[in-house]
Amino acid sequence: MPTYNETTGTWEPDEDEIDAAAEHEILLRHIGKAPAQPAPLPNPILFHPDLADREFGSHLLSVPKLTEWAAKQGLEVVAQPPIERFKFVQVEALLCAIERAAMDSAPEPMAAAVVQATPHLAQNRAAEIAPRWLVSADAHQQWRRLLEKAIEAGELALLHFGSKLPVQVGSEPQAAAPAPVVTGSASNAPEMTPSPVATGHVAFAFDGLRGWNERAWKDNLGSPPKWLDSCIAIRGQQGIREHHWNPVLIGAALVRNGHAKQNSIRARFQTKPQLRDWLEAWKTYEADYLDND
Repeated sequence: MPTYNETTGTWEPDEDEIDAAAEHEILLRHIGKAPAQPAPLPNPILFHPDLADREFGSHLLSVPKLTEWAAKQGLEVVAQPPIERFKFVQVEALLCAIERAAMDSAPEPMAAAVVQATPHLAQNRAAEIAPRWLVSADAHQQWRRLLEKAIEAGELALLHFGSKLPVQVGSEPQAAAPAPVVTGSASNAPEMTPSPVATGHVAFAFDGLRGWNERAWKDNLGSPPKWLDSCIAIRGQQGIREHHWNPVLIGAALVRNGHAKQNSIRARFQTKPQLRDWLEAWKTYEADYLDND
């Protein structure tokens, strides 16, 4: 079986196949029936099969279109390997390449200084033990959010891997937004449930709970286990739009399954900007379903 050489971006046959192919080619050239072949071109696509189960799957971006868009935004795409050597790039591979470049450019002392100067990084549990990883993961998340917005706005075209044709946004049935949920008692004026929370915001807000850091939350929210799947408020379309969540259901599941204390969850709703709109809904849930701790 051939093997994939990630360094050269090519598929390579095993030794027996190499010997047989070389012998056959030499014989054909000797009798004048086959010209010498040029060296194979490098793979024009930056792609990694292990990333195909993430949010954007196997979908690609055109590198010339991406760099043109970035230039118009006043941005520079710094990645390792550099994307300029490719014609197409898998979105998930691009994000990992950006993450790698960020880590390579930040020695430990520099990364530690960056983390301490950045409030949302300084508060992370990994700030003291893995500042380089934290800087690179933050770069990944910033670019992911930026690309998601650009794709949804039609500024960048997401492409199918095989045909290189655009993925048509809205071509698949889209889950309808859930009916508004009314909170509050009969004696009070009812209030509508706030807007569902995006995956990245949930991951940031619940970072550290259940033993998961922000990256682990992002991964599990992207491919949710059964208990998390039941907390989805708006189901996203693969490769185009991420899930949006009801954080009260997530918090309730964490308490119910013994992964977090009730007061710890309440503190998240009180202190995390991403969850503050849901604080009253959480208080209502506590009063109705949970014992005070």
